[in-house]
Amino acid sequence: MDFSIIKPSGILSAVIDYYWIVEHRENRSVCREMVYPQAFLQMMFYFGQRFTQENADGSRILLPQSCICGMKERFVHVEVSSGFGLLGVVFHPHSARQVLGIPLNELNGINISLPDWLGSAGSEIEERIFLARCHEDRIAILEAFLLGRVTEPRYDQQRIAGCVSRINKVPWSVTLKELADQACLSERQFERTFSGLVGTTPKQFHRITRLNHAIKLAGGQKSNNLTTIALASGYYDQAHFNNEFREMTGLAPRKFFKITCMEEQSS
Repeated sequence: MDFSIIKPSGILSAVIDYYWIVEHRENRSVCREMVYPQAFLQMMFYFGQRFTQENADGSRILLPQSCICGMKERFVHVEVSSGFGLLGVVFHPHSARQVLGIPLNELNGINISLPDWLGSAGSEIEERIFLARCHEDRIAILEAFLLGRVTEPRYDQQRIAGCVSRINKVPWSVTLKELADQACLSERQFERTFSGLVGTTPKQFHRITRLNHAIKLAGGQKSNNLTTIALASGYYDQAHFNNEFREMTGLAPRKFFKITCMEEQSS
């Protein structure tokens, strides 16, 4: 399996964090992976076999060939049974609206195909990506498309970007009032503005960031002391950590980290 990360060029670097590509053309078995909540939106292109998504409630959907993936509050499983390739666009949390042009909270928890979003223009970019000869061509086509869609940042974007940065740096010690004061907005205005630009509420974004902080922290330690990880990531105690972790990933922390370590050792 081949995996690579590519940084965007020029002005797109202010909107997009990175592109990522994974390809496994020779796959002959069922690949299944749990996807836990992430603090960003993505645009995805699936070339090769299409993926099936199983939601936390057990429902299953066949993912579109290309789609915008709104923020998710709970885990999903994705699987594919033969050769596949993926191209993903990871937006900065506060910048995706400059390309998508709609309030991002409208995409919360859903995937919308590019043809449903843009009609014939979405179908055209989808086809061009799939027919491209190599990944370099795919990125070039994608960047030209994105440059044609990007708009000037909204008035409140810089203020919200500062709040996103603060949550990312200190997910364990920030309150809604502190963030609203930083943005010079009332708490109600801040929640509405934040949700429209980021894709979820400040509270939920904080929960997702805290979860990812704990997972990253555990990955950098030789021994996974759950109490230490929980407190260092802003959870009240280990019980709070266990409950929220299970809700968002479907697994108890110890089991999650055990599976993750096994996957890293086999890769």
